[in-house]
Amino acid sequence: MVEIEFKGFNRVQNSLRKLASQMPQLVDRAARPWAQETRGFLKSKPYPAKRAGQRYVRTGRLANSWSAARNQPGVWAIKNSAPYSVYVVGNSKGQQARNVDRKGRPVFIGRWWIAVNEIGQLTFKLTAAISKELRNVWEAG
Repeated sequence: MVEIEFKGFNRVQNSLRKLASQMPQLVDRAARPWAQETRGFLKSKPYPAKRAGQRYVRTGRLANSWSAARNQPGVWAIKNSAPYSVYVVGNSKGQQARNVDRKGRPVFIGRWWIAVNEIGQLTFKLTAAISKELRNVWEAG
């Protein structure tokens, strides 16, 4: 299983960080749609082309195992519950577990996209959404 956790208050600029940490419900309002959108993005990522001579029939289980979950107020996680996901899309540090075929050749390394890298490309949206929620509250007084 792969789990990549995001603490909302760490995603905003320093001037808003204390406010974000004290108002996790505001962070949740911004983080929920972002996490669901990110889950959908990962689910729709195409699989790489089949290897020459590959006999394995793809089931779609990896794509259908993505989820977005609120671990606690202001803390969200993007998860993949497929037991082999760490071999395919890497762990929370972006490292794929080593898996080799019968001839000792790496199976997934370098062929698949890495989840933490793909999610990292979308965190700017989370940062902007949380900052917007906090500014609205700040300006409303």
